[in-house]
Amino acid sequence: MDVLIDADTIRSPELRHEIPAGIIDPFLYGEHDGKPFAVVSALDAPTIALARPDLHQVDMIADLGLMELVADGVSPYQAMLEVRLRACREVGVSEAAVPPSFPLATAEYLRAHGITLHVDRERFDARRRRKTPAELAGIRRATVGAQAGLQAMRDALREGITCEELRVIVRQAVEPHAALGEFNVARGPQTATGHGPGSGPIQRGEPVILDLAPQDRDTGTFSDIARTFVVGDPDPEIARWHTLVVEVLEDAIAHVRPGVEGRELYARACDRFEAEGFATQRKPGKAVMEGFPTSLGHGVGLEIHEAPSLGRSGEAFLSGDVITIEPFLCRPGFGGVQVEEVLLVTDTGAELISDFTYSL
Repeated sequence: MDVLIDADTIRSPELRHEIPAGIIDPFLYGEHDGKPFAVVSALDAPTIALARPDLHQVDMIADLGLMELVADGVSPYQAMLEVRLRACREVGVSEAAVPPSFPLATAEYLRAHGITLHVDRERFDARRRRKTPAELAGIRRATVGAQAGLQAMRDALREGITCEELRVIVRQAVEPHAALGEFNVARGPQTATGHGPGSGPIQRGEPVILDLAPQDRDTGTFSDIARTFVVGDPDPEIARWHTLVVEVLEDAIAHVRPGVEGRELYARACDRFEAEGFATQRKPGKAVMEGFPTSLGHGVGLEIHEAPSLGRSGEAFLSGDVITIEPFLCRPGFGGVQVEEVLLVTDTGAELISDFTYSL
C-alpha cells in the first residue's frame, strides 16, 4: 500500500526516519508503488535533496500552482490542502497508509476528494525498528551525554544539596554532548512516583534517582538511562531492592536476542519480583505504584518510548532494535529504586550501549 506523511521532521519521528534532516515547516511525503516523493518549497528543496537524493521532488509552486490558487482568492491554508491533493493525483496515490499523527484537516480534505486513508500505527512503528547507521551513531552520542550527566550528579551528591541544584549540574554536563529536555532528579519518597519531578535537599541514606533522556542534535535520536544513588549508608531495604533490581536487569540482558519476545522478559522479571513478595501488574498490590508497577522497558530511537515493548504485550525483538531495560521497585511514602540501561539487539544477543556503574 502507498504511504503518506504530512508533518515536519522536528516533531514527527515517522518523517525524520524517512528524511534524516531538520525541516521545520510541514510538507507532504509519500511513497507510490515504493517510489518516494515529497511536495517541497524552494526553501527546503536543497536540504531534502541532500538527505534523500533518491526522492522525487514536486515543487508546490512550479508544479502544483500554489501561487495561482492564492491569486484566485483561495486562503493560504486552503491552498496548501489543495496542493497536497493535487500532488496525490499527479503521482497517482488514491489509497494510502498514514501514521496516527496525520493531520485531521489534511485527512478530511483528501478523503472528501476521493483519497482513501488508513491509520496504521504498526506499519510506521515497524519501519523505524531497525535503526540506520546514522540513527545508531546518534543514540551512542546521546548516551555519552547521558553518562556525563550521571557522572556529574554522582560527583556532586552530598547531604543538603537540592534536587534543583543537581538539575543545573546535570544539564551543564549533558548539553555539550546532546540536547536535554525535561528529566527527573528525585529524592526519598519522591522516587516512588516513577516520572514525577523531585525537589528539596538530599538526606543521608535516602534513594536519589536520576532518569534522563538526552536527544542527539544531528539525528534527533534519544538515549534513556537511569541510576539510583545514596549519600552515605543506604537504608537496608533500599540496598536489598537495589541488589534485586540489578540482578533482574542483568538476567534480562543475558536473555535478549532476536526472536525473544518482550513479554517473555517481562514475565521473567515478574516471576522474580513476585517470588520476593513484591506486587506486579500481574498481581497488583493495594496501591497502583507499589512493587514492580511498570513494564520492564521499551524501544528507544526517534522517540523516547517506541516499539518494541517489554511489557505484557511485548513483541519479538529484531536485530537492529535499540531497547532499554529498566526494572523499578517502589513503595508509596517510602521510595523507589531504578536502574536503566540502553542496548542494541544484535544478530546473536545484545550489545550494551551504555556503560556506567550500577553502584549505589
